Order: sequence, then C-alpha cells, then structure tokens
Amino acid sequence: MVVGATREHGLDLSALNGPVLAPGLGAQGAGPADIAAIFGGVRGVVLPAASRSVLAAGPVVGSLRGAAQSLRDELAAAV
Repeated sequence: MVVGATREHGLDLSALNGPVLAPGLGAQGAGPADIAAIFGGVRGVVLPAASRSVLAAGPVVGSLRGAAQSLRDELAAAV
C-alpha cells in the first residue's frame, strides 16, 4: 500500500498485512517526526521514501551514502 507521509491520512492501518510505502520524506516536506506521528501505530512495516533529498547530496558516492545514513539515523531517533 502507498500512503503519503506529508499529512495525516485518517486510515486505520493496524490490520494491514503488508508493507506501507510512505513517499514524501525530505524534499516534499515530511520529516522524521512526521513519520513517527503519522505511522506510529504500524511500526516495522513502513518504508519511508526520500529520493530527491538524498540524491541532492550527489553525485559523489560518499556524499550520497552520508545523506542516506544521516536520514536513517534521524528516522531511527524519531521512532
């Protein structure tokens, strides 16, 4: 299932039997705290998607890796 991360969706995802792709993290406006608030009831199945904000750190591979790791750490701290 795909559920945007930029605003509250009002869906009950607790009975969902599968992953939730959550686009909107980073350049589209959602932050790690938004992911925690919007998807707190379904931890472990949410895959936050952030493409533009990570790719903006490129094209150097080390910079891309650093941006992805930084975002990963921010998400881990938020949830």
